[in-house]
Amino acid sequence: MAGMHPPEFFAESIINPNAVIDPDAKKLGYVGEDGKSKMPDYNSVLTIKQVADLASYIASLKGPKSQDH
Repeated sequence: MAGMHPPEFFAESIINPNAVIDPDAKKLGYVGEDGKSKMPDYNSVLTIKQVADLASYIASLKGPKSQDH
């Protein structure tokens, strides 16, 4: 997911994992029987600065480069 979304997307997902749930998430086991994300929210654990820093870091990661051969 890194590199596919802006930092704001990741920040929202960290604070409110149920804000946007990918349709494939259930197939991948990331959604519970209640239809909610299994990821806990971290809004009571992290400061706003920590959420911003974490979201920026995640957004900066690059996936493996595709090789056209």
